[in-house]
Amino acid sequence: MIDAAIQAYARALESRDVQQVRRAYPGLTPQQAQVWRDFFGMISDLKVDLAIKQLQITGDVADAQVEGTSQFTQNRRPQQQPMSFRATLDRASGTWRIGSIR
Repeated sequence: MIDAAIQAYARALESRDVQQVRRAYPGLTPQQAQVWRDFFGMISDLKVDLAIKQLQITGDVADAQVEGTSQFTQNRRPQQQPMSFRATLDRASGTWRIGSIR
């Protein structure tokens, strides 16, 4: 299920562990990994809520518009930021995985 792949990504972000993020999103680039590493180092108590707003499936490829929020603590102050990205997912052996995020 496509939503399961998006929710796995959200939980991986909440772990604040780049290796878990890479497992949920194998296409994570070195630059994206560094951005997450830097962000995770500056914050605590990360909660991520993501939902698919638009979805187009063509065979074993899906294009999803994903939106949501991230809530975290930075410098002892609660913060909230909107999240919005387009994810391309691929289905292999019946399992959907995130191939790219832009």
